[in-house]
Amino acid sequence: MSDGNVFDGGVEGAASLSVYGADAVDRTAGGVRQALIDDRVPERLCAKDATLWGPEAEAEARIRLGWVDTHRRSRDLLPQLAELSAELADLDHVVLAGMGGSSLAPEVITRTLGRPMTVLDTTDPGQVRAALA
Repeated sequence: MSDGNVFDGGVEGAASLSVYGADAVDRTAGGVRQALIDDRVPERLCAKDATLWGPEAEAEARIRLGWVDTHRRSRDLLPQLAELSAELADLDHVVLAGMGGSSLAPEVITRTLGRPMTVLDTTDPGQVRAALA
């Protein structure tokens, strides 16, 4: 087959992985990338341009773009976060009350840091009592 790439990790005798069509994907992605640049999508996203999502989604997009400049706004919080981190350094367990997707990031963070955490993904009084015991 043509238009394929073979990846062997650079190790002689190692298993290899053949990906057919990768060159076509690269060409397509390059075209899409250029269209995004030509339409000024990165610039418009940084400017919180809700029209990027189309007329039907514009109102919702307008209230969902607060994350775009979080990197600037959050810098002012660094001293407070350092203080909080020092204050909580001896914490040995966390109970997170959250349902659905709101608990996913904290679970990853606590596993990465090796700190125990109980995710309280319920309003059942018995389970709440058990988590807080």
